[in-house]
Amino acid sequence: MRTLIILLVILVAVPAYAEKSGNISLNENWNVWYEKGWSDKPITFHVENILGQPAFKISAYIYCYDRNGKYLGRYGYYEPGPIYKFFAFKGLVPPDTKKMEAEVFNTWEYDP
Repeated sequence: MRTLIILLVILVAVPAYAEKSGNISLNENWNVWYEKGWSDKPITFHVENILGQPAFKISAYIYCYDRNGKYLGRYGYYEPGPIYKFFAFKGLVPPDTKKMEAEVFNTWEYDP
């Protein structure tokens, strides 16, 4: 019985593993998702290039909103590229953030 109580205390004390969000992208050529985690830690955002064409000069903006839909600001990220399929970046978002949307701006270029 004592072992069971200790095991339950350990399970409660261990933080949950980060969950994967749904697609938050506002762009049809990109999928963006993040790992849900603690609000005081940087969040890892994952960006997938759906078209698979090499992309250069990518800027990704994360727009943050509270639970009432009030805009809290944005977090920006720049990636020089080339990006063929995936890239990931970490960023801190405002502590009251409950909803995020991502917009990706880029220029396309093809390998010679």
